[in-house]
Amino acid sequence: MASPKIEVIFLYNEITGSPITGASFTFETYKDNTGANITPPSITEIGGGAYSFTPSFTTDKGIVYVLRADTSGATPKRVSRYMRPEDWNTDNSDIPTSTVNDAVSELISIAKGKWEIKTTGPDANRLILYDIDGVTVIKKFNLKDSSGNPTATAVFSREPV
Repeated sequence: MASPKIEVIFLYNEITGSPITGASFTFETYKDNTGANITPPSITEIGGGAYSFTPSFTTDKGIVYVLRADTSGATPKRVSRYMRPEDWNTDNSDIPTSTVNDAVSELISIAKGKWEIKTTGPDANRLILYDIDGVTVIKKFNLKDSSGNPTATAVFSREPV
């Protein structure tokens, strides 16, 4: 699963505090949490001592890496970390945008549409939620009192029909 987010690494001179630019990197270790080697990504210099790469998780396995940064004339610096896929997929990028849009549209329709509690007829003791047009039914709920009996007054709970 390709991550929508990047991993950012900062390199700086520990004496002067200046950012280190132009570093070259080598992944000494890039494995999933079962110990299997996986293909490491390429690293891009962002600027100001910042470098980035985009991890690619294999299914639900985490990634451990040890990265060596070779800087001109300075002692090589190492960065290591364990990355969990659930920490990177916080925006639920695996859910299609259309699914999210449909759910949001339905919520807006419910919020803006009318609703009514029917007391007679085939929908007696039901809450009916309508679309914005006031005609199209979106949802129906059976209404119950605190004893679990159908009611249109003193409603205690609702159950989707």
